[in-house]
Amino acid sequence: MKSRYFKRVGLLIAALVLAALALVACGDATPTTAPATTAASSAATTAATGAATTAKAAATTAAGATTAAQAGAATTAAAQAAPGKAGGTLRVALNSELGKLDPAFSGQFVERQVFYNMFDSLVAVDSGLKIVPALAESWDISADGKTYSFKLRKDVKFHDGTEFNADAVKINIERYKTLDGSVRKSDLASIDKVEVVDPYTVKFSLTAPNAPLLATLVDRAGMMLSPAAIQKLGADLQRNPVGAGTGPFKFVEWKKDDHLTLEKNAGYWKKDAAGTALPYLDKVIYRPIVDDTVRLTNLKTGDIDVIDSVSGKDVEDLKKNTDV
Repeated sequence: MKSRYFKRVGLLIAALVLAALALVACGDATPTTAPATTAASSAATTAATGAATTAKAAATTAAGATTAAQAGAATTAAAQAAPGKAGGTLRVALNSELGKLDPAFSGQFVERQVFYNMFDSLVAVDSGLKIVPALAESWDISADGKTYSFKLRKDVKFHDGTEFNADAVKINIERYKTLDGSVRKSDLASIDKVEVVDPYTVKFSLTAPNAPLLATLVDRAGMMLSPAAIQKLGADLQRNPVGAGTGPFKFVEWKKDDHLTLEKNAGYWKKDAAGTALPYLDKVIYRPIVDDTVRLTNLKTGDIDVIDSVSGKDVEDLKKNTDV
């Protein structure tokens, strides 16, 4: 059980690392692309900052991602001292094509890298693997471990303008638990009932204590989607989640086997350490490049700014390459 839990945490961190790059990557106001080396150094300003110093290579394994996350925390203070500049486009190569864009049905690790830029979760993790507030500002757990009460942020809207509140949380959790084909059912099986206490307070009643519940809510089971978008889009959420998230970037388009484009959410609620609104970037473009050699070549030629994995045979050469 423990090994599966830590493997899951390692994969989660790897996804958060790549999402952090997009959230705080620096760009110049003039260029259309953001230098990946600058993106890497500024990525450490968020809670998911692990592996900022190895951004281009990303994490080659889940264990590597965990180690990099801990090492990357040491660069946080320096990165916060030099806030990023606004503007630019980050081009990211993924090692496979995505399957679905609805967290209810998502089963691929690679999808999380995109999800964390479109959707916010109720809670998040920092570089020390501590659970920290996100859409939920605070929470209380009953003495018997069977009741979780969450106080929610009051300054958040979904990309379609719908207000984020306790009703939205109830709709999302119940949808994940009951929707036909939802792969989040097992994640949330311990939750028996979701109650709206007031517009910004929601209570989860559990069938039994579940210590990993908060960690589970960092991932896709805790990602919140607009109730209006859910109703309007239906099954099309899996391919075209326009307006569905609260995250730093809005969904624009997905051309399967070619690219997926996100654009800046100008009304995003999160700010950097200096109080500057995030994200810095204007746009993020993801490209599926399955072949390791082709993906690495695109990085070396500058056609791609960030890649999500590197073949083991190429690691030593990359370490010696001062241009990467």
